[in-house]
Amino acid sequence: MFRREEGGGPDRRRRTGRTVARRPVTVKVSVLKQDKDTYSSPMDIAVTCTIVVPYNLDPAQFLQALREKVPNLPPQFDLCRLVGHHRTFVALTSLCPSEIRPGNALGRSNLYIRPKGAAPPPPQSEPVSHPQPLPGPSRVVPQVEV
Repeated sequence: MFRREEGGGPDRRRRTGRTVARRPVTVKVSVLKQDKDTYSSPMDIAVTCTIVVPYNLDPAQFLQALREKVPNLPPQFDLCRLVGHHRTFVALTSLCPSEIRPGNALGRSNLYIRPKGAAPPPPQSEPVSHPQPLPGPSRVVPQVEV
């Protein structure tokens, strides 16, 4: 690659390609099992998937795309990201890809979907009953004298 005689950098052709408005955005999405403020282990996550959405979606279209592409999505939820060493969830104020990606609102975090409201209580198991000994002759253990 040689420099032009007039000086300056190498002779480059202008790239033609996608414009910013048509660029798709890839987001890794994790759905939490319950409404929590901190992340403790991978057991807190119900589903993780990667979705690709158009860059120029408005908030209503982005929420609709999430509902279509993410399995087990709760009816009401907050969009969050994970912050710091304390692993605390912080709700996002922007709800569309054009505001989330360029401002690096997610950082290195996934997009977490935290269900709103109380989670259904875990199913309670019935108390375990121990079998009673059957009536009948009892077994006598002979004692050995020493």
